[in-house]
Amino acid sequence: MRTQWSAVAVAVGLSLGFGRASAEDAPAPVPAPAPAPAPAPKSFRVEGDVLASRTWTVAEITKELASEVKDVDWTLKERPHKSKALALAALVRAAKPALDENVKHHDLSFVVVVRSRDGYTAAFSLPELDTALRGTEAWVALDDDAVGLSEKDAPAGLLVTNDIKKSRWVRGIDAIFVLDARKNLPK
Repeated sequence: MRTQWSAVAVAVGLSLGFGRASAEDAPAPVPAPAPAPAPAPKSFRVEGDVLASRTWTVAEITKELASEVKDVDWTLKERPHKSKALALAALVRAAKPALDENVKHHDLSFVVVVRSRDGYTAAFSLPELDTALRGTEAWVALDDDAVGLSEKDAPAGLLVTNDIKKSRWVRGIDAIFVLDARKNLPK
């Protein structure tokens, strides 16, 4: 009789869910560790309608364009900063825009586009960057308060110190394009 009652107890227990593994009883799956974020690139490109496309690192800029690197004071959210920076125009000059001597004021048709790694983009006309015209003060920042830029901001950032809004400031420059609008506009 005892065996019979044991079999009944097991049957009742199983019907009530005792002794069964359920999804609630199972241990929670352990998620795989998140992949480490890719390190920030150490360089950016300057290319387009130029004679000297080039990839630049901060070290190359500070060595090869040392005379162009300046201390630039700027303010963000009412906090003053200082950066080692060079004028965006200096990098454009180093790239040598492909100007046609036979086209009157050909430089007026050039546009400089700065793109970040996340796709944020800011644009300037080439003459706007001419300091002789007292134009836009666009600076490629190489550090922030004498400290290397963060992963988010590296390898360089763009500061436009005389813009009222900071909407053309670019973090984490990926590329600078120097484009001849005459060639790149639809006919």
